[in-house]
Amino acid sequence: MKKLTIAIPTYNGSRTIKTTLESIFNQQFPSDDVEVIICENASTDNTLEIIKPFLSKLTLYKNDVNIGGDKNFEMCVNKSQSEYVWILGDDDCLKYGAISYVIDKIKLKDYGCLFVNFSLYDVKQKKEVQKKFLPLKEDIIVKGVTDFLKNTNVAANFLSSVIHNKKNFESVDTTKFYGTSFLQFGVLLDYIENNETLLIAEPLVVNMGDSSDREFNAGGVSVKILNNLYAIVKNAKTKFLEESERKKIQSLIQKMLKYRILSAKRLGLKVDKKLLSDLTTNFKSYPGFWLIDLPLLTTPNFLINILYKIYRVPGINSFFVKYIYNISK
Repeated sequence: MKKLTIAIPTYNGSRTIKTTLESIFNQQFPSDDVEVIICENASTDNTLEIIKPFLSKLTLYKNDVNIGGDKNFEMCVNKSQSEYVWILGDDDCLKYGAISYVIDKIKLKDYGCLFVNFSLYDVKQKKEVQKKFLPLKEDIIVKGVTDFLKNTNVAANFLSSVIHNKKNFESVDTTKFYGTSFLQFGVLLDYIENNETLLIAEPLVVNMGDSSDREFNAGGVSVKILNNLYAIVKNAKTKFLEESERKKIQSLIQKMLKYRILSAKRLGLKVDKKLLSDLTTNFKSYPGFWLIDLPLLTTPNFLINILYKIYRVPGINSFFVKYIYNISK
């Protein structure tokens, strides 16, 4: 059995997946220990054409119909023939040497999972905007949900940073997370309580950022997805999570909401009574929801487009982040 599977779930990833694959195959790693697979989710663009030159180096699993993001993430794990599964987003990249670094770690010790630090790259500005997302000075081992989230906060939901222990992943009932777009995160919170997690300080992943018009924000669904993330932290099997840490994570999610509303409404988010009710139920205790989020949700789309253009002005953007962003509780 191999040590590591790098599994790429993709849907309409033609614009980015070549760069992702090149970041894997342009580095040296022990092929006896590593396999690369793609779970292709019935793309309607030319993703398959982009993948074709790499087929001799990887295994392709193609869905005849789109089974949804969550089930495709699960498929990545189920199709793996390795002890660990690194689910890598089709718009993210690996730093050179990342694979060998991880292989060395998992050969030394059996972990519940691994979390890899990452850098942020702005695809519009075409430059790295944050070299190290988490301020970890060295690799550390944590145990349990609380210690894990104390160190990672909402970064824990970043798909490409988590390397799952296949056995642990498959021990969880995944069906309760279908339709949330955070299956991999919900499963992680379920299985790590009694397992050690290695947090890797080196940013081995590059978060390439702008997938706003792709599967997870098509029609502006990112607001609904963020609401699902809040619900998972609040209601999933996180009974071991200290309430202070839970509140901290939930507050950070609420702060993220205002950004998602701006982009989601521009992409066609339909705000109905059910969505307003769900959001109010989860975020009603935050002043920022009533002062900013709810007014944005009920603002006509043409005004949202104007507000977004104003928000993107550098000086105004800085003011928003410094003062408005921090209205939460």
